[in-house]
Amino acid sequence: MTGGNRKLKLWGWCLFTVPLMVQIVNILLAANAAPDVSERKFLGILFLWSQLLVFPQVFGIVLLMYSGWRAAGKR
Repeated sequence: MTGGNRKLKLWGWCLFTVPLMVQIVNILLAANAAPDVSERKFLGILFLWSQLLVFPQVFGIVLLMYSGWRAAGKR
C-alpha cells in the first residue's frame, strides 16, 4: 500500500466515523432528554444540523471505496 493510498484510507475513515459518533451522541442525548419543551427544541435543531454531516460521511465512504479500487488495480 502506498503512502497516498494510506492517506485516502485515513481520510475516509475519519470522515466516516466522526459524523457517525456525533449522530450516536445525538441519539443518546435525545433518548435521555427530559420532556421539557426548550430541551426538545434544542435537540431538534441539533438533529437537523447533524443531518448535514451525512455529506462528509458519504464522501468518506467514497474515499474508502476509491482507495480499495486503487489498491486492487496495483496488484
